[in-house]
Amino acid sequence: MAKAPVSDILLFDVVGPLVVPFHNGDRGGKYIASRDGARFFDDNSELRRRRGCYVFGIRSGGGIIPWYVGKTISAFESECFQSHKLVQYNEALQLGGIGTPVLFFVVHPPARGPVSVWTINDLESYLIQAAYKRNERLQNKTKRGVQYWGIPGANVPGRGRATNAAVSLGQSLGLSY
Repeated sequence: MAKAPVSDILLFDVVGPLVVPFHNGDRGGKYIASRDGARFFDDNSELRRRRGCYVFGIRSGGGIIPWYVGKTISAFESECFQSHKLVQYNEALQLGGIGTPVLFFVVHPPARGPVSVWTINDLESYLIQAAYKRNERLQNKTKRGVQYWGIPGANVPGRGRATNAAVSLGQSLGLSY
C-alpha cells in the first residue's frame, strides 16, 4: 500500500503546553479543584468546543513528563476537568513531585469536515503508547501498547535466532531490524 500524500492525511494542530490553574495544599502539595476547569477555559476559550486529544503533564526542570492522555469527540470543555479526570491529575501531582501542571491539546482541524471517531481513537492510542514509553507511571491503564511478543529478525533485534523468512518479512514491512 502506497503512502498517502500529505494532502490526504488529517493533520492535527497542537496547542500548549498551557498551565492548568492549581492550588497549594496545607501540607505543601498541589491540587486542581473542579472550579479550575472553568477558569482554565475562561483563559483559553478558543479550545472550549474543539475536539481531539489532550495530554496532562507536569513541567519541571527536567522538561514535561506526561501523566494522562484523554480524548473527546464532543468538546474539550466537557471532558478535560470531569471529576474522575481531576482524580487522575491530582494523583499525578502527588506522584510527580515538584512541578507545574500543564495540558497539551491535539486538536482536530475544523476545516476538514466532521470529526472521525476512529481517527481520534487511533490518535489517543498512539499518544498513550508514546507517553507510556516516557513515563511508566502513566495514569492511563489501557492502550499502553506494551509488546509482549516478538519475531526475531523482523521486529526484535538481537533476541533469538533470526530466520531468513523473518528478516525478509521485516524488510518487506519496512522494519529496521
